[in-house]
Amino acid sequence: MKFLYQSSFGCEHLLSNPDTVKKQIQQELDTKLDTCNSIEYLDGDYVRLHLNYGLSVNTLSTLFILSSQQEKNGKEQLEEKLQILIDMISNKELPFSLNNAKLTLLKWKEDGYPAIHHSNTFNQLYHPSYRLIHKKYVPFLKLFKDIDNKHPSIISIDGRCASGKTTLSNLLKQIYDCNVFKMDDFFLQPHQRTKERLESPGENVDHERFEQEVLIPLSKHEDIKLRKFNCST
Repeated sequence: MKFLYQSSFGCEHLLSNPDTVKKQIQQELDTKLDTCNSIEYLDGDYVRLHLNYGLSVNTLSTLFILSSQQEKNGKEQLEEKLQILIDMISNKELPFSLNNAKLTLLKWKEDGYPAIHHSNTFNQLYHPSYRLIHKKYVPFLKLFKDIDNKHPSIISIDGRCASGKTTLSNLLKQIYDCNVFKMDDFFLQPHQRTKERLESPGENVDHERFEQEVLIPLSKHEDIKLRKFNCST
């Protein structure tokens, strides 16, 4: 029931203010956790990300908060899954009493489907420590882990048109509140557009100005003032 509830509603019922979220995650990390460091897939849009995965408290809490969206069809999703559960019990695919299951689920429905918590026995045996996050973040978790272990970082994103560079950079900005510098702001100036340069790989951007205005100040931890290329002028 808890598994199906989480897969339908995600973590919307657990959201509190950001400071409280960070504090709770830090407290769990400071106590005895389960040894699991994996990603546990639920049915639907959410996964259980175990706190031992290796992300920082800030990254864990940010992913959790960003995933705490209100599910418009959560109840409908849950009831569809519960019907499948009843069917599986009826077909003896699951070792539960059909009458007991129907009574339990009916009472749950009458109570308005409140959130289900792990039992004390389960908590004592397994010490579950995880947070629900949206599955759309899963492909980037290894990158987030690498960033957290090498913070602060300067990251370069390269790829063909429509390969996801902007999507990834926007996601990193959302997760880490970092600065994003786009090479579109460093088009070649007219005097740089020679035939030889345009025929050379990687020479279609003003990397000289990018170095002077961005990379050198970054390396010196100085404020950055850049001039964005204006295509209209």
